[in-house]
Amino acid sequence: MIGTLSSRLIGFVREVLIAHKFGASEEYDIFLVASIIPLVLVSAIFYAIPGVFVPQYLELKLNKSEKEANLYFSKFSSFYAAWFLFFTALICFFSPTILKYYYVTPNEQNFIQAVKILRITSFFILFGGVFSIFKSVLNANKIFLLPAFSPFFLNLSIIMFLFFFLDRYGTYAFVFGFCFGYFLQWLVVFIHSQIKKVKFSFVMDFKDVLIKKSVSALFVIAIINILGQLYTIIDRAFNSYLPEGAIASLNYANVLCQIPINILGVALGTAIFPSISELLSTNQMTKYENLIINSLKFIILIVIPLSFFIYMYSQDIITIVYKRGQFDNIAVTYSSQSLKYYSLGIFAFVCYPVLLNIFYSLRAYKYILFSGFIVIVFKLLTSFIWVREYYHMGLATATSISVIINVVLIYIILNNKYIKLNHSQILLTLFKVIIISLIITIFMKMFASGLNTLPVFYSLTIKLTVWMALYTGMLFLFKLDNPVKLLGANIE
Repeated sequence: MIGTLSSRLIGFVREVLIAHKFGASEEYDIFLVASIIPLVLVSAIFYAIPGVFVPQYLELKLNKSEKEANLYFSKFSSFYAAWFLFFTALICFFSPTILKYYYVTPNEQNFIQAVKILRITSFFILFGGVFSIFKSVLNANKIFLLPAFSPFFLNLSIIMFLFFFLDRYGTYAFVFGFCFGYFLQWLVVFIHSQIKKVKFSFVMDFKDVLIKKSVSALFVIAIINILGQLYTIIDRAFNSYLPEGAIASLNYANVLCQIPINILGVALGTAIFPSISELLSTNQMTKYENLIINSLKFIILIVIPLSFFIYMYSQDIITIVYKRGQFDNIAVTYSSQSLKYYSLGIFAFVCYPVLLNIFYSLRAYKYILFSGFIVIVFKLLTSFIWVREYYHMGLATATSISVIINVVLIYIILNNKYIKLNHSQILLTLFKVIIISLIITIFMKMFASGLNTLPVFYSLTIKLTVWMALYTGMLFLFKLDNPVKLLGANIE
């Protein structure tokens, strides 16, 4: 979490700089629409690789030898690097054809610019793909810190390119900064893996049984993660229904939501994944259940009050974070509206990667796939209905409700098909935290309105401090678990 937080902080600086340079502009909208397919594929690969690679690697390491495990790593890396290169070339070559299917614009120059951006960003797939493999092998060996810090280099590259090349190359400086950053973060984990004696050698073996077995599993997990990314693709496909800058505003709001999602959900899911895989392999089911319950209770205690706070003060948050340079009052309004409705689903967004890793440890891919298809159909239908009347707010609401439904479905499947969880612990914690958050929200609404006369930064800082103090006190009053102790139990 510390590593992820540090990387996210510089990512936060990156987004503030982008907002300053581009605001909610058509130029940035073009980049977001053109780059969505490479970014979705990279994200799908990033989450799919650990789900396939880590359990098999650990099984070989625990039951055979470290040498056998590292040989599998070399074969796996070589095989999939070749496929990533193939898909990069494919998208690069067919960029105009691909864009015709989802980017509708009467402006030919905008379309030409989008094609160029898609061709450059197609290299994200190659560099992001090999990065995910090397990050996975380090995590499988319980080496978490540097892999968690590695996005720092991606964000640093983007910031440097924006500072030194934006005036000369415009949006392309941003695109090349992204591309070089993906290469740089792979290079860092590659060097670190060699230092840690997780040796890689180029071994191409198409006949290896385990590699063949991994293909179908990876395909299914990639589809699962692409389904998760379809929320963003659907939103950007409705670009023609939205006012200029609305797509950018959804992205700015989503970036802020990704901070707790990555720091809590993704980091926690990544950290517990090797442990739950080992507990399953050794049939320690009581510990396995406790790890799941503690993880969900930890998320409830941290994320529910956070989502209430974001919903109440979304405009103040957007103003402090983004309002400067090209980011004007319209951009603040659009982005704060998007953030408010995204906040409804933050809890589900954070829970999802943790539950996903639990299903990956069980290798129960079909149920996640089934649930994913249901909610994407729901997201598509509700987006189509709501975008015409509520624009970006309708899209954000449709996303939040869809993710909530998805998490409820997979939790029910987990409990009914695989492991009986102690509902009373989880539901009681959820109920108490919602009640506490409602009490604090009403209190702040009644007694903190006078703070609005202060400058936004000071006003929001005081509100956050009071909120945290009240919440901490009520944790003791309602006899709830200490989140730090729960996290400690998970680390143990």
